[in-house]
Amino acid sequence: MLYNQSMFTKDETKYIEIFVLLILVYGLVVAFGYNRLNTWAQSKSQQYLSEAKKSNNDSDILLLSEKAAFLSANESTYLNAGIAALRLGDSKLAEKYLTRVKTADGYYQLASAYYNLEKFDLATTSFQRSIDISPSAESYLSLGQSQLKLGDLDKARAALETSNSLRSTDNGKDLLVLLGSNAKLTNVSRETDPANRAVLAYNELIRLGYPQSAQKVLDGAVAEGQLNRTSLLMKVTEAITANDWQLAYDYLFKAKTIDPYYPQIYQQLVLVCEKLGKTAEVKQYQDFYSGLVF
Repeated sequence: MLYNQSMFTKDETKYIEIFVLLILVYGLVVAFGYNRLNTWAQSKSQQYLSEAKKSNNDSDILLLSEKAAFLSANESTYLNAGIAALRLGDSKLAEKYLTRVKTADGYYQLASAYYNLEKFDLATTSFQRSIDISPSAESYLSLGQSQLKLGDLDKARAALETSNSLRSTDNGKDLLVLLGSNAKLTNVSRETDPANRAVLAYNELIRLGYPQSAQKVLDGAVAEGQLNRTSLLMKVTEAITANDWQLAYDYLFKAKTIDPYYPQIYQQLVLVCEKLGKTAEVKQYQDFYSGLVF
């Protein structure tokens, strides 16, 4: 007769049933405890967020938001913590929280953190993602400013024009003027001479912190033949900074043609010709400079 070794005695079956029952009871207790703990964590997180919204102290807001995020990791708590970190000037910490938020406001705040960190490519991408979800005048204005930081004049102009069409602001209109628009009368837009206007726009963009766009504006004016002594001397300075002595010489020669009696041109020519080994011209321009000065 065959013997089935998988068969259990009555006592063994009884113990197995008790063991299974204990596991079920334990699972129910754990599940009940987890639900109670989760409910408490959600409630406590909301309490911290509520306290954060009532506070006027950014340090307290950040701490309360971090506590809320620890208890309930969601976009709302991360967004609050990120915004508080931004207001405290800690853009690195803000970036850490805001990369987890996939809303229009989340992308906008993240882009602001990238902008502060001078990560302008990433700022441009995040501002665009915010716009894709919920376009606004503010988002387009910020996108245009990021593109100005990168020296992308065409895209910056398009973004600023869209911002201005949604809600006109002095900041947006002033930037458009610098990029060639006549949206508002300023010392730049009143200037009728294209060469002088390019110089004014260059200086203003430098003052506002957009050096790459300033150079692009000046390059565009030079490429279109809108030359004057001032713009050419600016290009000379750029060329010297880049150790491009031949280009500096070419610009100085053009400047000399426009204004043959401006002493600074000959002062610069002496320096540049020395670098290029143009010994005869060094003597020639030194003598001419001395005659102009004395």
